[in-house]
Amino acid sequence: MTRTMIPKPNPAAGGGDEVALRPGQIDRRKFTLHVEAGTFTDSEIVVMLGENGTGKTTFVRMLAGALKSDEEEAALERGDEEEAELLGVPSLNVSYKPQKIR
Repeated sequence: MTRTMIPKPNPAAGGGDEVALRPGQIDRRKFTLHVEAGTFTDSEIVVMLGENGTGKTTFVRMLAGALKSDEEEAALERGDEEEAELLGVPSLNVSYKPQKIR
């Protein structure tokens, strides 16, 4: 399961989202999270620790159903709802509290 996030253009900062990169330079504005399948049981407590910017919140938002994977979104764009359901996260009871309360 993969999720790629690219920041939206900021009109207040000049509007364009194109950035000139030197050869070999990484575009740090783009973030890609790739998750491989695993298992857990209902009697386990799972804890995630890690540095800032490693995808912890993105992963939990995907588990909670607040974000769809790139593969699921592509299937929905093609109109294939059955495939999208197979590619999505299984139905889980996830309690998610956003980091920033609006």
